[in-house]
Amino acid sequence: MTLLFAVFAATVSFQGNWILDAKASTFGNFPAPSAMTQEVTQTAAEIRLKQTLGKNTVRDYVFPLDGRTVTAERSGNSWATTASWEGEMLHVRQQSSFGITFLERWTLSDGGKTLTVKRTMEGEKGTMVMVFRKN
Repeated sequence: MTLLFAVFAATVSFQGNWILDAKASTFGNFPAPSAMTQEVTQTAAEIRLKQTLGKNTVRDYVFPLDGRTVTAERSGNSWATTASWEGEMLHVRQQSSFGITFLERWTLSDGGKTLTVKRTMEGEKGTMVMVFRKN
């Protein structure tokens, strides 16, 4: 299993600076952000995401790639995050202490220049597809 993990980690890299393409994205029942950028750093053990919404809201995330669950506090709530590979697709699961769960599927296309994140929110039952372009 470690060898398989290493193969995918070496061939799929989400690392870089990404800008939301709002016109190519769909937000379903959720309001579209005025702007969003994502700065992604990636190692074999984890992905770190610094997400900026609008001009002032910055959120930091850690997605463990080694089977761990990482717990973090955001906006006064506890979030447990796990991640796993399915081929070249990254699955991320974030569960809050107040009962909401986000399931995300990350994929690259266009030679690694386009990142698509499909986020499903359990409990509130909504899905959005965010398309980012590499900066």
